[in-house]
Amino acid sequence: MPPIQKLVRQAFGVFPDVRYYHGSQEENSSGIAFGESVRIWQEGTDWKGNLSSIKEDRQANARPRADTVPLRIEQTEGDLTDRRKLTELMKNGTLRWRLIPYEGGSVPDELNEMQARVLHVANCSWGRRSKALLPDILRYLRTRFECSIWNDSSSDLDMAGVILQLGYSTPQLGALETPTHARIVIAPHISRRGPNALWEIERGDAHPLEVAFAHRECYVLCDTDKRLSIGTEVGSGWGNEAAFLELFPTSQAALKWQDYLFSNADSQDDFRDNLPILFRGRQLLDLLSYADIIDFIDEDLNCISHYLTPRATRVRAAHESENTLKIASVEELLAGIKSGVR
Repeated sequence: MPPIQKLVRQAFGVFPDVRYYHGSQEENSSGIAFGESVRIWQEGTDWKGNLSSIKEDRQANARPRADTVPLRIEQTEGDLTDRRKLTELMKNGTLRWRLIPYEGGSVPDELNEMQARVLHVANCSWGRRSKALLPDILRYLRTRFECSIWNDSSSDLDMAGVILQLGYSTPQLGALETPTHARIVIAPHISRRGPNALWEIERGDAHPLEVAFAHRECYVLCDTDKRLSIGTEVGSGWGNEAAFLELFPTSQAALKWQDYLFSNADSQDDFRDNLPILFRGRQLLDLLSYADIIDFIDEDLNCISHYLTPRATRVRAAHESENTLKIASVEELLAGIKSGVR
């Protein structure tokens, strides 16, 4: 048998924006069961009568779309049930999303370390259609704080609090259930029908984590351009690294910690004067997504560490008893932040 699409082109020609799926009402190449479809033609039937039997449902036309996912179903995995669940999560405020249209063009000239690593991996392992997305992916990563720690994957990028899924995929919504991720970005391959855009998904105002952190706040030391410096802690063994952040209950505690570091620095030439910046609610929750380790430092310079990822426990295991290392719960994080808020 020749390819089914070749048969379709010979039989019907090519019609823009018309899709053909082969199979039955229950099982077909679309992956969707068309339970309400009407059989128009088969040998021995009156196709005109079948067409006229279809009743127009004006009430259905007046109802809002049940599926508001901005990408076509051919661009994402999952069926209509999955898309309706996503739509419901968006409508009740658990999720929110936006489309960022592709601009194309060439790879930016100036790349930070994080972008340069993505470019290297793309050149080594990505396919042609994924490489075409590089300019827009690199521009998007420019909107995130630079973080050199990431999880490698052949089809996804997991870095700087973002899971970026390339090509035909479905959102990994479970990643938004913990503070380790703040965004899911679907990057469909470029197609004639489109939409050709990044689909950015994040927690909505009604998401349980957003509600829990709504009134929490902490200070973080940033440079004069409000750029965050994310530390890297190295454990034993090759590639055993973790990103850490230092959070403070007050601006005075942050400045006192900076004075302490300055007084104990081996070389003062490389030390930058930073400013305490307040992060609250959604911004604070987004900040946590960059880190494997959170160090809460009070005004007496006492430090309490919380571990957000297994990578964090592996790195710190060389310095502390393994029995004391565990992934912090959301409740533990909230208790630590709450104790530092005035």
